[in-house]
Amino acid sequence: MTFRTWIVLASLAACFGWQTNSKADLFHANNFLVGDRAVGLGGAFAAVADDASAIVYNPAGMAFAQSSKFIGSGTAFYARDTVYRNALGSEDFKESSSGSVPSFFGLLQQLEGLGKGASIGVAFYSPDSDSKSQNDLFRRDDLGVRNFHRTISSQSSTSYFGIGGATRIGGAFAVGFAANLVKIDELTQEYQEVTRETDVAGLVLTPAAQQRGKLYTDLTQNRRLLLDVMAAEPMVGLQWVPVPELAIGVTLRKPFIVSQQLKQEVDLSVSNRFSDDSPFTSGDIADGSEESWLNLRSNGVKVTKQNPGFSSAGTPLGAVEIDEPLGGLPAELRVGMAWFASSRFLLTADASYRLAPEVGEIAAARTEDIVNYHLGAEYYLTPSLPLRAGLFTNLDARPDLQRGRSNQEEQIDFYGGAIVLAWAAGNVQIGLGTVAQIGSGEAQKIAGDKNIQKVESTFYSAVLSAATAM
Repeated sequence: MTFRTWIVLASLAACFGWQTNSKADLFHANNFLVGDRAVGLGGAFAAVADDASAIVYNPAGMAFAQSSKFIGSGTAFYARDTVYRNALGSEDFKESSSGSVPSFFGLLQQLEGLGKGASIGVAFYSPDSDSKSQNDLFRRDDLGVRNFHRTISSQSSTSYFGIGGATRIGGAFAVGFAANLVKIDELTQEYQEVTRETDVAGLVLTPAAQQRGKLYTDLTQNRRLLLDVMAAEPMVGLQWVPVPELAIGVTLRKPFIVSQQLKQEVDLSVSNRFSDDSPFTSGDIADGSEESWLNLRSNGVKVTKQNPGFSSAGTPLGAVEIDEPLGGLPAELRVGMAWFASSRFLLTADASYRLAPEVGEIAAARTEDIVNYHLGAEYYLTPSLPLRAGLFTNLDARPDLQRGRSNQEEQIDFYGGAIVLAWAAGNVQIGLGTVAQIGSGEAQKIAGDKNIQKVESTFYSAVLSAATAM
């Protein structure tokens, strides 16, 4: 097997490096909107934040809550499809995942004896989770690919537990603080098997070997990846209501990694065989072959193992254990404004600026600063039927792909919308709706290949929420 053949086969193994599209997503901020009212408003909640989801959007908003409240919201079902166009010749790769996420549970308790607007809140929420089970089989005789089998099993999640408090300073100004414990987990198992015609340039077979048919090369690779990150995230928020119809909110949050580790185990096997399934051995190589083939007569014709290290793009290779894979997690500055046009109509907007952290040992995880936008509206069709609708962006913090390079991380920008219809009766409110996101971008699905594939992705979820005043 020539060096060129090895490179082609390794490329067809579809990049067993840092493929973040199937990982706990550190590059998109709005995969799942969380909260009760906030979901229907497209995440535009920094200037409202008058329930327990203030722990997420602006802790100062708790000081303007009308009552103590318990809320819970969950994504009853989600489905995500991502298509990589022409990843293998004219064949598309399609990756799908689905499941459900208990995205938010929170409690807000007013403390009337401690001052005007004094409140505390606790919340558990999961802004990102994914469960994937993939099984693909391709055959492209025109490319010399007899068999390409790929399976993935992946479980990943990002979870927060937060506690915070707020109070008013005067009648129109409030300040709030919160602290979140952040846990990022991912376990991925990937297996790929490729069988293709061997590049036999420079090889001379013995007469007996020539009778056994074409020569094929088998590559199998089994990879297990475990990512574990723990972080603490302090948060401060301000809210100002200069006039009853207008509110302004500002929030700053900055996470600090407490512990982190990435483990990757890889088993790799490369071997050659004839079309009659008999093994290719050093005895099948005849004199007159090129030097690279003649060397295999003394060195053998089977390659196992992959040396640990990093690719030129900064992705981990082989069996590695990395103590500081990430340099940090992104900080966020959020600014929001809400206009209470009447007792029935609310219009609100947020802009969130995410600051790229330092790069850790995995250079492929490098990100850039990004700004996401949120716009939401709420209208009471009747006193007991509020309708909420929102638009938002979910932009990718990874850099754009550059022509002429290989092994670059994919980049997919999403644009989303939400609509939720709620029913309020007494102290209870129940909401039901949907959130949809459509994304497009570019990727290099095949390792070592400088071709760039177009990517199309859709992400739909059904959401259910319930809140009760206490």
